[in-house]
Amino acid sequence: MDISEFVQARSNYDYPRAHVKCTDNKVVSFKSLRFIQPSSTEVFGASKQLDDYHYNLLHSSKSNDKILGIASVQYWGRCFVKGRNNHKQAETRTKWLFEGNAKSEKTILENNVGINTLDKILKCVQNNDLAGAFWAVKEIPHLGVSFGSKLLAFINPEKMGVYDSHIARYLCRNYKALSDLCENEVNPDFILNSPTAFRSSDKERFQNYSLLLQSLAAKLNADEEHCHWQDRDQSKHTWRAVDVERALFFMAQEEN
Repeated sequence: MDISEFVQARSNYDYPRAHVKCTDNKVVSFKSLRFIQPSSTEVFGASKQLDDYHYNLLHSSKSNDKILGIASVQYWGRCFVKGRNNHKQAETRTKWLFEGNAKSEKTILENNVGINTLDKILKCVQNNDLAGAFWAVKEIPHLGVSFGSKLLAFINPEKMGVYDSHIARYLCRNYKALSDLCENEVNPDFILNSPTAFRSSDKERFQNYSLLLQSLAAKLNADEEHCHWQDRDQSKHTWRAVDVERALFFMAQEEN
């Protein structure tokens, strides 16, 4: 594995920049959401623009913005599956956050669980307790490991990335090569036992995974030839943990 592969992979990453807006300035509810589908001309022109949109919502001092941020990440993560528009299912999954489903009536509005959990996560991340952030995100109803980590990645893309089944399989096949590439020594125990369900034993593994991403980002940023990746609008950016994860995601897709 060569470090130059990351630059090409990240620049080729092109997951739709779909997101959710709100039509009501006073109350965020499922009925007030406006879904910007993958095929819409209103999608962001670059992934960094989408990152900034979600980051600003999730870090806002306004409760409505935070709720909208959680909803938008949920929709984004489900809206495109196997190369096709998956709007209906993504819309349904987003609805669960506000109205629950047949298996669980819990919502992100009940007892302010969405806001309170997000605030808890932000404190964990501020203290570099990424294991704590991983364990806290499970308190938001209807999120598993994959979608919980999506939320974490948008909360702090410098420190965290998505962990899903594609990433899990790629790590299993390439963990030694990735460890050898790292700028700093990393704990090799970074493959979660379950890429779907939250397990207490995986808290520290998620932190190790995040440190792996951070270390690879540091190595890329320290290399004059490979310190930038190119977004869809041709803008160039230095590496964050989430950019390394997106490069890994693209490489995992290429292997399948």
